[in-house]
Parts: sequence; structure tokens; C-alpha cells
Amino acid sequence: MMDSRWPMARDSRSRTCLVSVWWWGAECSITIPPIYPPWGDMPSIAQKPCRCNPAGRFSLAKAAVFWYDREKPREKRGVLMGLWIDDGLHGAEGEIVSFLLAGQSNIAGRGDLTAENAVTAPDCLMLRMGRWQAMSEPVNVDRGVLEGSSPRSGACLAASFAAAFPKEGRKVGLIPCADGGTTIAQWQPGEILFDHAVFQARLAMRTSRLGAILWHQGESDCLAPEQLEAYPEQFLRTMEGFRAQLGDLPILVGELGYPEHGFTGTPAPLLREFNRRLPDLAARIPGCRVISAQGLTCRGDGLHFDTPSLRTFGLRYLEGYQALAAR
Repeated sequence: MMDSRWPMARDSRSRTCLVSVWWWGAECSITIPPIYPPWGDMPSIAQKPCRCNPAGRFSLAKAAVFWYDREKPREKRGVLMGLWIDDGLHGAEGEIVSFLLAGQSNIAGRGDLTAENAVTAPDCLMLRMGRWQAMSEPVNVDRGVLEGSSPRSGACLAASFAAAFPKEGRKVGLIPCADGGTTIAQWQPGEILFDHAVFQARLAMRTSRLGAILWHQGESDCLAPEQLEAYPEQFLRTMEGFRAQLGDLPILVGELGYPEHGFTGTPAPLLREFNRRLPDLAARIPGCRVISAQGLTCRGDGLHFDTPSLRTFGLRYLEGYQALAAR
């Protein structure tokens, strides 16, 4: 479905070409090298059918496999081995300040969601398929969204965070990467969830300035005392890993809920002990702040914050971010 046009601007310093292409009816430009082993000169590949290109059309996938231009700035290296597609978002719509959502279900959002209580706001965006879209809930779709889904993706704290964020001519972008029910062991550097979050954050950094990490996780690590004892070092490795990959970002860490009777498999005393230890743990990371969950209420499951509490929690996260930014 790609019809190629080949007026090329060669750059001898980076050994690349700027090419206009039509991709599913939309024109964009790509930066690619002029020569691809083993096929030879690019125009001949594009214009002449051959064994590796029977339709006479160039394959973006093949270009991606054989090229990685280390001379390009890091933020302009393509994800697929260096392929960079300029979709017009760079500088065209003002600065976007983005926030990475990571952890488990209470940062993903499990609040009851209706047309009346959904948060919408101008200049609030979310990352979908590598592009910014207008924010709409559910933002972090890690579970089903239809009636009867259990658990169900729903209202989230990040929506009220983004809506209340002082824009001052900027846009706010949310990068949803949380996954319900996950343990801190699954968020260690090199694990799939960690790598996925870093991948998405770097993708967002092409067209935004990454502002902070919004983290909420720990319920799955309060099932037994030995998990609680192992948590601090694992948490520190995760946060140090994010900082190593994404820069010296502020980190906002939310307390777990304070249900009176805990939830299935997790006694309330372990949840309270987790929260009691959290400030000392955060103090070991410069630029990390704990966000209080005192006074917030959970749904009937005793695990997930209800929608009004999520809205309040999001505003508390914003206050925490502003306090760190003011330092």
C-alpha cells in the first residue's frame, strides 16, 4: 500500500537520504540510507521488480532490519533499527510535558466510569500506537472495558492529574504502561514490563519532554511478610533502572489504600506496614516523593480506590510533583 516517490536529498555526513512516501494515503517523509546490502542502490529497488522486491516497491521493514544510523541524535533514531518517520508533530503543536504511568491496577485505574464522571480536558493527551491522541478514559487499558469485565479498566488518577496540571501554553501527555496484579519482581530492569515502559517513554520523548514517573504498586507484594522484606531492594533497582534509562526524573510513589479489613489474601496489617516503610524507602532516592492515601476509600473489593478517591489522589500527585519541581 506504499507508493514511493524518490526525490532524494543526500547527506554525505550521515550517509542518509530524505524520501517522500505515501503511506495509506498520507504523505510523510522518512530518512533512510541510500544503499542497503545486499540489494544495492535504493532507486533501483524502488522502481524495478526483483526477487527481493517483486512489486517494485521498497520495503520499510527491510530497511529497518539493515540500518541503524548512530550519527543521528538519539531522540531521532527510529525504534525499528533506526528508521525515523517524521509525522509533523515535532514543534508543530507547542511543548508537550509527558508523564509515565507505571505500576499496577491502582495507577492503571479501576474506578467506575460513566459518561458523566469521565474526565476530559483540552490540551490533555495520551499515547496510543506511538502517537498522541486526545485524552479519554480509560487511559490505561490493561484489562477489559466492556460491562461485565472483571477487573475492568476504568477511571484513573492520572486523568485528574492531567486536567489540573497548569498548562501555560503547554500540553500534558500521559504514557500508560501500568499492568494490574503485577509484582515488583516483574518490574525489574530487563523484565518485559520494565522494558516496555522504557520503550514507550522513549517513543514519547521524540515529541515531548518527560516530566516524571507516576508510580503506584505494592499490593501484590503484601501477600506474605517475606515479600515485604524483599521489597525495598527490588524497588530501588527498578527506580535506579528507570533513572539510568530515562534521566534524572522526579518519581512520585503513592501509598496503598487503608482498608479496614485488607482484601483477599492480604491482611490489613501488612498493607499498613508497607505504607509505614514507604517514606524511609523513598528517602533513599533523591527526587522521590510519597503521596498519601490517607482518607481515601476503596471499592467493595477493599483493593481498588473508588472514582472520587482516584480524582483526589490525582490532585495529590500533582501537588507532590509541583513540590519537587519547585526545589
